[in-house]
Amino acid sequence: MISEVEDLDDLTSGMIYTEIRENSMLFHVKTDDIDTYVINQNHFNLGYIEKFVDNVITSDLLAFQRIVTTQNGEVLVSFQPIRLGIYLIRLPLMIAELIKHDQSFILSEKLMLLIECLTELGMYAMQPIGEWHPELQISHDKYLADCFNDLINLLRFRSQQTSFKKKLSNRRSNSERNYKTMRALIDSLFARHVKLLIVRLDLYYRCGINQHNRSLNNVTIEQAKSDFRRFLNNQRHNAIFKQLVGYIWKLENGCEKGFHYHFIGFFNGSLVEKDWHYANQLGLYWSDVITDKRGYFHNCNTDEEKDKYWSKGMLGIGMINAESENDKLLRCNLYNKVIRYLVKCEQYISYKFKKKERVFGTSHPLSSESKPGRKRSSQLADSELTSSP
Repeated sequence: MISEVEDLDDLTSGMIYTEIRENSMLFHVKTDDIDTYVINQNHFNLGYIEKFVDNVITSDLLAFQRIVTTQNGEVLVSFQPIRLGIYLIRLPLMIAELIKHDQSFILSEKLMLLIECLTELGMYAMQPIGEWHPELQISHDKYLADCFNDLINLLRFRSQQTSFKKKLSNRRSNSERNYKTMRALIDSLFARHVKLLIVRLDLYYRCGINQHNRSLNNVTIEQAKSDFRRFLNNQRHNAIFKQLVGYIWKLENGCEKGFHYHFIGFFNGSLVEKDWHYANQLGLYWSDVITDKRGYFHNCNTDEEKDKYWSKGMLGIGMINAESENDKLLRCNLYNKVIRYLVKCEQYISYKFKKKERVFGTSHPLSSESKPGRKRSSQLADSELTSSP
């Protein structure tokens, strides 16, 4: 008997940003025909900025208390930091990170609200001379602490407006629609196959490096889409796909990694095992055949990767038996961690495409009338999901 798995939306913004950060730090470069994997440490965490906005709109305190005193006939202004004052010293880094991402990415509604408020107050491009500290004088009777307090008041006011709340709601609704489509697919697969072997792959392109030692990926979206179509369409010609009964994919574009795909494949677990092997074979097919060595892949089904996600309580891939109580946590994580992360990530950061593009896709869910013994088509068909904004 297959038990129901409850829908839980318990992935916090902090958890999402942590995964985004970890996924963006490791990238592949190629110099003089030498392949290298590089850890990019030059990321200021967008999650920290989101947390700042959250702390502002969920409290009623300012960052600084203005204190005016007189000494020898001279008026002295000083500022006593309150709870939110700790963020001022990081404001230049926050603004720099927002500017870096704002050009190419759609950020979360809360980060977009921050940019809007910074711009309105003239702070988005503000570059005061010297270290940013509360007593830094901006004009005759205006100090940096005053500007920061103004920012907090404006953020708090705008966050209560109907237009902002509607934008937040629309983002969540789009995410939930995609989640329900993916869940319907997985439900249909477990109804037909009690055991599923689930693999996850990240499919990338190799990068060169420029004169500033930054990664450089010149693959266009047209090339990436063409390669991925071949990856899906060639199922009938490759034995590794023989027991593939469903899939989910997502298209992303990163600052260093360029266009890449996240792919989750579902195999008939009654006929195949060794998830690492199947993930590796699919990855090699991408890197060696589809992209002719222009691509590489990350196998999320290695023991090391699975141990990492198990320690976080987020493991939801590998062999899962829907009738086994021992696998109930894995199945719960598959729904509420693995695929929730894919859809919720779009609520926080997504690429600004020049035109509407499909950024999610699944194979068609199997109908409830489908019988397990009925022979399936030699190739799974792709199903439409929500496009990019």
